[in-house]
Amino acid sequence: MADMFLGRRGLLGATGAMLAAPALAQAPVRDITIQLWGTTWTGSLRQVGQRFEQATGIKVNAVTQATSGEGLVRLQSMRAAPTIDVWFTTSSVAERAKTDSQLFLPLPMASLPSAAAIEPGARASHWIGVYFYQLGIVWRPDLVREPITSWQDLWQPRFAQKLGVPTMNSYQGRVLITAAMLNGGSISNVDPGFEALKRLKPNVVTWYSSDTTARQALAQGELSVLVAPPAALKRLSDAGVPGRMISPPPSPMMYDALMLVNTPKKEAAAKFIDFCLTKEMQDFIAQGQGMGPVHPQASTLPEIAAVLPRPQDRVSFDDDVINANIAAWNERFNREVTN
Repeated sequence: MADMFLGRRGLLGATGAMLAAPALAQAPVRDITIQLWGTTWTGSLRQVGQRFEQATGIKVNAVTQATSGEGLVRLQSMRAAPTIDVWFTTSSVAERAKTDSQLFLPLPMASLPSAAAIEPGARASHWIGVYFYQLGIVWRPDLVREPITSWQDLWQPRFAQKLGVPTMNSYQGRVLITAAMLNGGSISNVDPGFEALKRLKPNVVTWYSSDTTARQALAQGELSVLVAPPAALKRLSDAGVPGRMISPPPSPMMYDALMLVNTPKKEAAAKFIDFCLTKEMQDFIAQGQGMGPVHPQASTLPEIAAVLPRPQDRVSFDDDVINANIAAWNERFNREVTN
């Protein structure tokens, strides 16, 4: 009888363990959250998220950021328990952010089969480019009589109170470095750039940090000229407003990139990153954003392809140097240029 009792107790214990097992198993991920710029979400990533949900059953939620710097501060504030799974940022900020090993994970390349096709310059240990673009000059031909042919044209008196120019944190100091190069300086000697930006000030209506606001101002005629990537030209086209663009040398090249945040949803987040890198999604994202695709077989809009800079005019800057100096540059910019 005792043996029978023990057998029953063992059976009950085993049954209880089997019943408890499903509760201990990890529940399937039903959604992920991405942090990105509002223009990127509305331009293409909302639809990419919807397609990802159709393909995987995983919903994509979005949190918007005005700049990569703002986005990084938000992520750092939730380091202990981040609620964002994938972060869209610039390659420059990604290089700075990757040193936070608690917050950001190396990309699991074995889980990203689509990454193998991406051009080598758009891949790093902790980030991968989702599209590329240059900083150029976009203008309204109905408001600017003579075509713009070079960076130096922006300093002409005819552009008094007509320009929109990025702040130092927008595009990570590329305007400063470009201005320095035009005046005999370099990334390691930006004094000529600061002096040039001071001389440019009478022509500037706004030093902008929000792409959305700046592109809307250009479309509405509050500005005539915008220093911006090709997406600003697409914004004019979408609004039925005439626009032109030039990418004069030196033409700073940049990537917007994806980073994997250290959350319990990292496997699902990696699936989303890989989904964004497929040729089909690269076509969709590049054309929706008005940018250049990082997949070699993908294509952008013809009008955007027409304004991409010639290879010999493209310049890339050392992100380590930028990250080491951007805080000081920003402080000096606010003190000497915008005040």
